[in-house]
Amino acid sequence: MLKPTRIPRAFTSLGVLALLVSCSKEAPDCNCPPMVNKVTPAVAPVGAAVALEGYNFDAGGNNQVLINGVAAAITASSATRLDIVVPAGVYSQTKPYGQVMVKSQGREGGQAQIFSEDYPQITAIQPASGPVGTVVTLTGKNFNPSIAGNRLLFWSSVPVAPTAASSTSLQVVVPAGAKTGPLYLYKYVKGEFGQADAEYVSQSSPVDFTVTP
Repeated sequence: MLKPTRIPRAFTSLGVLALLVSCSKEAPDCNCPPMVNKVTPAVAPVGAAVALEGYNFDAGGNNQVLINGVAAAITASSATRLDIVVPAGVYSQTKPYGQVMVKSQGREGGQAQIFSEDYPQITAIQPASGPVGTVVTLTGKNFNPSIAGNRLLFWSSVPVAPTAASSTSLQVVVPAGAKTGPLYLYKYVKGEFGQADAEYVSQSSPVDFTVTP
């Protein structure tokens, strides 16, 4: 699962909120930018076929899709879907993900991500519920085997380090203040937590963690 997009604090002005309200699926002629709200599959190697679903695309084919600045071939298009092929050169060791940008009829938008097979993937959490202090095990692949190279975030809590780490398993203690919701993993692909030039990728758990009394 991908981390949900949030509106940055700097953009929560009345003007931008009005634009967000007016640019909806019910208003295709509002001269609004294209938006992507679903990428299938989210994890896709070079050469894979991927569907971008959203709105304000050009059904006539006047679209361009860039992944990390590299143009992707578009094989089919409608007002609400673009079928693309992941181009070569979009992923690297330090950037196993791609920022997807869509240009349509002179307007630019998107705000979506796509991920290589080297991206950390959470396949399960166990247990999926428990009180503060519960030890939770995340299983998956491509985790950072260094404890310092990972940070986990329970809903409404502060980031915490795992208590144990390997490339396929992480253990973490549910911190005080955690609430029911996704469990986010931040894997540092360059540097470590707290370093000014550190770079990370993030993913949320496939199911919510339920905090119990």
